[in-house]
Amino acid sequence: MDENYYADFSQAPLNVPEAEPEPLTASEELQAVVTETLKKLQGRSFSQRHPELGKMVNCQVCKTRHRTSERKCEQVFTYRVGDYELYRRDAKGDLVPDYRTSMRPDEKPTKRQVVGTAAFKGKRLRPHPSKFNLQLVQRTRSIFLGFGYSVEDKIPTEKAELEKFEKDLKRARVLAARQIRRERELSDREIRRRQDQSRRINQGLL
Repeated sequence: MDENYYADFSQAPLNVPEAEPEPLTASEELQAVVTETLKKLQGRSFSQRHPELGKMVNCQVCKTRHRTSERKCEQVFTYRVGDYELYRRDAKGDLVPDYRTSMRPDEKPTKRQVVGTAAFKGKRLRPHPSKFNLQLVQRTRSIFLGFGYSVEDKIPTEKAELEKFEKDLKRARVLAARQIRRERELSDREIRRRQDQSRRINQGLL
C-alpha cells in the first residue's frame, strides 16, 4: 500500500458535493402530485371537498333542509292577507301598505309564528297512539261489549254499579292484551318456522 495514502486522504477537502438525484419521470411526478393532493383533501369535510355543491343548511324560510347552491329562499312580505289589505300611517300621516307575513289582523299569532317552528322540535305533547294501542282499544271495546254493555250506556254513578263497570272494563283490557300477545307469538313462531325451512332448503337438507 502506498505510504502517502492516508496523508493524501487527510488532506482531501471535507465539502464533497452531493450527487444530484435522478430527475423524476412524468408518471412519477404525476403520482407525487396526486398523493400530495389526497393528503390535503383527507381532513376536509364533504362541503369543503365539493365547494361547487354548497353547504347544507336548515332553511328557516321554506322549513326544509337543502344546499345553499340548490336554491335561494327569500322571505316575501305582503300587505294582502286573504281578502284583507293592510295599511298603516307613516311619520307623515300618509297611508302606506303594512307589509307582514300571512296573519289575520284580528287574530293573535301562534307561538310558532312568533318564535319559529325549530324552537319546538321534539316529542309531541299528545303523541299519536301506536299500532298496538289502537288494536288494544278496538279489541277491548269488542270484548267489553260482549259482556252485555252497549255503546249508548252511560257511566253509572252509583258506587256498586261503578265498581262493577270499572272491574269489567279492566277485565276486558286484560283479555284483549292477552289475545293480541298470543296472536303475535303465533305469528312470530310461523315466521321463524318458515325461515328455518328456507335455510334447510338452501343448504340442501330438504
